[in-house]
Amino acid sequence: MEKKELKRKIKETFTYKSEDVHPGTRWKTYLLCIVLLTVLCALLVRFAYLQIIKGEEYQEKAYQQQNSWRTISADRGTITDRNGNVLAVSIAANIVTIDPYVIRNTDKNNPGYKEKVAGGLSSILDVEYDEILEMISAKKSRYKVVAEKVDISVGDEVEKWIKDKKIKGVYVDEDSVRYYPNGRLASHLIGITGKDDQGLLGGIESTFDKYLSGTPGRIITAVDVYGNELPYDEVTRLDPVNGYDVVMTIDATIQKMVEEELKNAIDTYGAQRGGTIVVMKPETAEILAMASYPDYDLNDPYAKPDSIQDDNWNGHTTQDVQTLYATVWRNKALVDTYEPGSTFKSITSAIGLEENLITATSPVSDAPYSLAGWTIHCWRKNGDHGNETFEEAVKNSCNPVFSKLAVEKIGIPCYYRYIKAFGFNDKTGIELEGEAGSIFHSNPTDIDLA
Repeated sequence: MEKKELKRKIKETFTYKSEDVHPGTRWKTYLLCIVLLTVLCALLVRFAYLQIIKGEEYQEKAYQQQNSWRTISADRGTITDRNGNVLAVSIAANIVTIDPYVIRNTDKNNPGYKEKVAGGLSSILDVEYDEILEMISAKKSRYKVVAEKVDISVGDEVEKWIKDKKIKGVYVDEDSVRYYPNGRLASHLIGITGKDDQGLLGGIESTFDKYLSGTPGRIITAVDVYGNELPYDEVTRLDPVNGYDVVMTIDATIQKMVEEELKNAIDTYGAQRGGTIVVMKPETAEILAMASYPDYDLNDPYAKPDSIQDDNWNGHTTQDVQTLYATVWRNKALVDTYEPGSTFKSITSAIGLEENLITATSPVSDAPYSLAGWTIHCWRKNGDHGNETFEEAVKNSCNPVFSKLAVEKIGIPCYYRYIKAFGFNDKTGIELEGEAGSIFHSNPTDIDLA
């Protein structure tokens, strides 16, 4: 009995009923559990947010902090004529960059280092000393371009200086510069590239820029907290992918002949507004040559035009660029409108023959034609051609004959229907930028048609 009594007393001692707990204590316990669960849930949600939603972003930021990279330019594709003659090509050059972060940190332990770097680069690259110092002080970007499109020999000189003086934070990498072997040849068709290798001026360089430009590469290195490259880590090189080549339909030989003849004609007859010639293969509509004058040197596109008298010419000011656009950069064959004149008589002839309104042997007269208060004469100063066949009128380009045919037989509705059918209302769709549209009377009268 004593043993059973002892067990009972022990059980009563260590067993508590809920009624024995004070109500305040119980609610405090519940509240503590709720707070702990809430904090735990919040931490789990935050963890999930950082890992799942923001994980990729923070991973990228960490990679950027632990690594640095420099861009390697891709070579633009080559532009050739239909026979493979090179019209535009990229040749090897160098780009010199600095890492201001590395240079500033080196300067902390080696006072005067910034000035040493700025002075050395300034003397080799012919860049202003103060300009380089300003780049070193910049804190917004990791790398700054000191000079690009640098000749290989100059790049070698910078590399030797880096090695001899044990310079840190200065880099020489591959670059390319656009070169046009034929200077002015087909300048309006080819166009130029800007300092970032983007196509400009509406030529092939611009129209096919996404094909010519290629994809830049990178040189990636691991860095410490101060931005210094880690000596034991490998340098990763991602090679650039060069651009595609573009083959034009023009024939460089024909283009050269056309440009020479155009310039001779303009100089001979004093055509102050210049001129243009287009040579087309009629079976396929391929452009074999397209010349516009005045033109410009593709290797020196910002040079002062011969017609401009300006001792303060810079070439890059807003006013100078506007002048270039209005003169030598203007592709007259593409952007200027042209009133065809007698060449349109072939269209009038085609309409008349197609509609059976006239035949080659139909008798016609080249006598003056009066209409709406105007008198249309033959172009000859020494008299009309007189009575003739329509075939002879075509050969003689007789103005009154075609005016009568258009007004009295074809008529405005039929004539304009054929104009639309021939495609004169539409652009050609040539693969150059800036093609101008057509201009026609919205409400033509008989005299307009004549």
